[in-house]
Amino acid sequence: MEIADNPILKVLGRVLDVSSRRASIVAANVANVDTPGYKAKSFDFDAALAACEERQIGMAPTRTHPGHLAMSLTSTQVVEREDDSASERNDGNTVDIEREMADLLEAELMFAASSRLIAKKIEMLRASIS
Repeated sequence: MEIADNPILKVLGRVLDVSSRRASIVAANVANVDTPGYKAKSFDFDAALAACEERQIGMAPTRTHPGHLAMSLTSTQVVEREDDSASERNDGNTVDIEREMADLLEAELMFAASSRLIAKKIEMLRASIS
C-alpha cells in the first residue's frame, strides 16, 4: 500500500482542504467588512464533511456512542451560502467581525490539529518501516 493511499491520511487531507476553504471564505468576509451591501458568506464545516461519500476511500468512521454524528470524510464538497442569520447594518452589510474572527480561529485550530495528526501518522509509518 502506498502512503498516499492510507485512508487516515486521505481523511485528514480532506479536513485540511475543507478547513482551508472555510478560512478563505472567512477572509473574504473580513476583507469586505466595510463594503456597503456586502452579504456575508457562511460555511458549514460539519455539513461539508457530512456530505462526503465513504466509498471513495473505502472507510467509514465508526460511531462509538449514539450521540456521535454519522459522517464520511472523503470529499472536499463545500457548503457555502449567504449568511441569513447575520443582522444587516444601515449600509446593507451583514459581516459581524467578532463572529468572523471566531470562525477564523476555529478553522485555524482544525487545520493545525489535522496537520499535527498527519505528521504523527507519517512518523508512525516511518517507525514501522524501520
